[in-house]
Amino acid sequence: MAHRAAYYERINAVVAVTTELIGSEGVRNVTLAHIAKQTGITRQWLHQLFPDLHAIYALIYERMLTDYLRIDQPLPVDRGERIEFQCAQVPHWLDMPVAYALLGTYILNGSTRNSSQGSALRDQMIADVNRGWASQITDQGYDPANVSAGILILLNALFGLVIAVHDGITQRKSAETRLLGLIRSMGQIPL
Repeated sequence: MAHRAAYYERINAVVAVTTELIGSEGVRNVTLAHIAKQTGITRQWLHQLFPDLHAIYALIYERMLTDYLRIDQPLPVDRGERIEFQCAQVPHWLDMPVAYALLGTYILNGSTRNSSQGSALRDQMIADVNRGWASQITDQGYDPANVSAGILILLNALFGLVIAVHDGITQRKSAETRLLGLIRSMGQIPL
């Protein structure tokens, strides 16, 4: 049991350090060597825990889904109630750590198209969107492609606004107003 606890402590330490590095240095500047050094473990031990950097990113992405996006959460069937439900999530979404937003942007728009691991993360995010929120809306007869595209637009806006608030480019209240407007305007479009 102690061995297993130590194993999970190391994994959590690697994830925490990687999240901090993403937030301070950006996704593209994080390396396995840097993570190993900051975590205080050897690269060999890090490779035993995670085969590559994208494996760490995948775990951070899963935590983003669970802790902030919660795309498996049931949505109200009524369009108006669904819009208000999503609007009520905005303050929680904007509490997302900037590292999660940077990673989300990287997954959707970054160099992930140039690597098989990055493409797999992007494909996973799209599949999660389609399995979660999108499937609940398309089950009501809405066009799946339009619903998925709308949700990906919303996520891109969310990630960008979290980063903009963090960097002092905009105020949180302005970011909240923009997201609320986007949700409400998208909700009025016949999908």
